[in-house]
Amino acid sequence: RGRNMSRADYRDYQIMTSPMRFLSKKQGLALLATIAVVAMFSRVIVSSIIHTDLNTIGPEGVMKDNQEIAANEDSAELSYAIMGDMGSSGSRVYVYTYKQSKKTNAVKCSLGEGGEYSGLSLIDGFEELNAKKKNNEMKPGVASVARGSPPYNADEYFAGLLSFAKKVVPAEKHAETPFFMYATAGLRELAEEGGERIFDDDELDENFVLEQDDEDFDSGTVAALLTAIRFTLKKSPFIFNDDHVRILTGEEEALYDWMSLQQMLHNGERSITKENDQYIDPQLMSGAFAMGVIDTGGASSQISYLPDSTLDGNQKTHVFGQQNTIVARSFLGYGMYESRSILEQEMIKRCIQSPGCKQDEIMNPCMSYNNTQHHWYNGYKYEVHGSGDFDECYTEILKIFDLPDCDAEVCGIHGVPLPKPKKGTKFLAIDNANRAASFYGYQGPSSLRMLETDVKAFCDTEWNDAMRIYGPRSNEFRIKKYCYEGVYLLALLHYGYRFPMDTDSIIFTDYVG
Repeated sequence: RGRNMSRADYRDYQIMTSPMRFLSKKQGLALLATIAVVAMFSRVIVSSIIHTDLNTIGPEGVMKDNQEIAANEDSAELSYAIMGDMGSSGSRVYVYTYKQSKKTNAVKCSLGEGGEYSGLSLIDGFEELNAKKKNNEMKPGVASVARGSPPYNADEYFAGLLSFAKKVVPAEKHAETPFFMYATAGLRELAEEGGERIFDDDELDENFVLEQDDEDFDSGTVAALLTAIRFTLKKSPFIFNDDHVRILTGEEEALYDWMSLQQMLHNGERSITKENDQYIDPQLMSGAFAMGVIDTGGASSQISYLPDSTLDGNQKTHVFGQQNTIVARSFLGYGMYESRSILEQEMIKRCIQSPGCKQDEIMNPCMSYNNTQHHWYNGYKYEVHGSGDFDECYTEILKIFDLPDCDAEVCGIHGVPLPKPKKGTKFLAIDNANRAASFYGYQGPSSLRMLETDVKAFCDTEWNDAMRIYGPRSNEFRIKKYCYEGVYLLALLHYGYRFPMDTDSIIFTDYVG
């Protein structure tokens, strides 16, 4: 748990002068995937209207059978790219359009050379298409394919995602549309559990992604799973190469978070709500905006921002014609779901090892009083009872945090230095951080002190009362977990990332548009 990928910061990440270096072999197609994943990871929705008319969407957002999407008059000029996110809790595909640059080649048409989008955006109507039913999503995460024994068959898992992509992309464009599926912390976690090497640690090899000539390229559960996914996607009508499926490093996730936010801000986006009733006013410094991102997924958490001193950054990038050195850190095992699983396992383990603990009376302070749940440990199911104690829950959560000292002024998880950000930097807290805060009524700029008060009140609420009060606006599955998630969010922000409780720097949102 919690191993922080460093490897000399990937020799300064191997993409010092261009964040797309490791994808540049694909004549610009991989560049498009990089830009697509940029927008995907920070969950920002590109709203510019470019192309097709999605009038063939049926009731409840479902595509009508046997109907093609009618292209508008500009569709012949459009190219398409499909970007897939194999996250820890589920897999999703996003379809993007762009126009080839007539002045430069595709590699130079976007972020790496001056920031020209050439119209890159999610397809028009994408949000409406998935408004009521997530047609572009498959749950659980792709690791579920590996529950049996190899060789794995990924056909069934990807059937719905491929069907969605084939309906959204015009048929005449299938053969020229690239398809990428990138995995994140869920598969990094699975690889760590199995002791698998998924990144190249050969200092003489400039490519940190395992290649076919590497000893461990096709060795282990994760490698076999990736091979199965490649086999499935090769049978699709889209452009696909083996390296279109791979696992992103945590630092890549953090870097893409920051880049995606910069994209939106440079495009003039300032609203942080879909209702357009809250706005941000970021400062432009040295060609980049003083805005950071805190991205808390299911299995890992990332933080990225501009440091006050360029000497303090660990990643360099070239965005909108400006070179920047940023802090981009990722912490495996510190996602919302994985951390909760670790805590639950530790509590059961502690009871089993304690002579005075009755195994049918295991208590969890991060669950509401009178709530009973069943958790698995080492193949056995245990009954766990909630005691609803905020302070004890906080104490238990801090036990799973690795918070050693370091030589820097501010030390985060694993003792990783967290350099001082640019003055006035605000942080967008997204994904599960935003979801948990939203349950407690916090959107936009928020006070951790006030959030703490509301989380404590919820944890102190008896289970039946919690269901009566909160049931109408949230399901039982979520309500069971919100005490833990609220306390964990506070611990992560205050102790993991060292924000003071009276900070005015945190903005909860999943939207910039």
